[in-house]
Amino acid sequence: MSEPSNVDPVAVQKRYPYVIDFDDITLATLLACTILEAEEDVSEQQFGDLRERAIVALTAHKMLLHAESQSGDNNAQQILSAYSADGVSGTFLVSPPEGIAPESMHYYTTQPGVDYMELARRIGTGVRVV
Repeated sequence: MSEPSNVDPVAVQKRYPYVIDFDDITLATLLACTILEAEEDVSEQQFGDLRERAIVALTAHKMLLHAESQSGDNNAQQILSAYSADGVSGTFLVSPPEGIAPESMHYYTTQPGVDYMELARRIGTGVRVV
């Protein structure tokens, strides 16, 4: 069993403000439960100092997947990058790197999922859950 972290709903909201509306008590409760689930999934031994950032990213990713499943919009978070300069703006899809296992592809459907995978890459081991 993993140690509890200092991650709370405010930490998730601060990093990913579009994830949840705290006025919805059902979603706020789901967020708290999702944080507990992510704490179990993210290994302190493997992530070390990056564990709390990984928990926040994984929690936000799971919350966005939940929102997509509730809305029926499976493309809601697939636009992962945007730019704006001199009054011109655009967005584009970011494709996952080659060689990603099919069971890990869902991480590349949300920005928090991409952030989680980047943290996993930084520790040199890919996706790590306990």
